[in-house]
Amino acid sequence: MANARQNVQTTCDELNHCKQHLQDALNTVEKDQNRQKIQRSLDAVNNAINVTQDTLSSYTES
Repeated sequence: MANARQNVQTTCDELNHCKQHLQDALNTVEKDQNRQKIQRSLDAVNNAINVTQDTLSSYTES
């Protein structure tokens, strides 16, 4: 069973995979309306990555 820090690291890794998929979607989307929605999703994932990385960098072990 993974500890808390490992779970946060896994979350960060998975968010980076999500980011890549959304970037791939942006490269293939045709409609501007859909592009805007995908971009908003990508922005949210980027924000989540930043917060998660901050959590990792300031994580303290007991």
